[in-house]
Amino acid sequence: MTSGTVGYTQSVAAETSDSRSTTIAVYDSLGASHTPTIQFTRTADPLVWTWAVTDPAGSSGNGTITFTSDGRFNNSSLANPVVIPGLDGADPIDIDLDLSKLTMLSADTTLSPRSQNGLAAGSVSELYGAPNSGEMYLVYSNGLKQLVGQLALAHFTNPSGLLRAGGNQYKIGLNSGEPQIGTANTGGRGAISSGYLEASNVDMAQEFTNMILAQRAFQASTRVITTSDQILQELVNLRN
Repeated sequence: MTSGTVGYTQSVAAETSDSRSTTIAVYDSLGASHTPTIQFTRTADPLVWTWAVTDPAGSSGNGTITFTSDGRFNNSSLANPVVIPGLDGADPIDIDLDLSKLTMLSADTTLSPRSQNGLAAGSVSELYGAPNSGEMYLVYSNGLKQLVGQLALAHFTNPSGLLRAGGNQYKIGLNSGEPQIGTANTGGRGAISSGYLEASNVDMAQEFTNMILAQRAFQASTRVITTSDQILQELVNLRN
């Protein structure tokens, strides 16, 4: 059975024989949307209201709300639980209405659900890495963000004892000590900077090639300047 909680705030009017209704969106275990209606009706007792939930799928649920003489919420009682049948094989939806934030005032009624813990079906839209911690989240199209893992870091007692394995990789050496696996920001392992290119993973061969090209360009420019100076000096000598 799918369960959920819907919280209500705002106020209901203190008018005799008053009745007000509003709708809420809920979702079953297969992601299908349901829109049940909740109706509030004032009784002969000015401080007592009844409420009832109806849904085209055949749900039912009702209860009462009692207010204090100054319009504050007093208590609520449940006569029949709110259960909405699922569609196409989905589990029934068990809804727990939180009406404790309602107030009764001598004014127009305003009703709206302020929060709920159900979401429509969604697909993965993004893999997100949290800065510094290395936590990995899946972000879904319905707005849900779910933690799916965390990058592990290794700390060595003697990092200089690691052996170069090529390709900017290192392996455990006799003097490096055993790796102490853990998460970022613990045990001296440092933080993870998402999106940064650090010195530890730079392609040294490519960078060395770039440095040689830059040096040759500098040398060529130097020769041009030297040649220009020599030509100017010859012109000065000819003039003299």
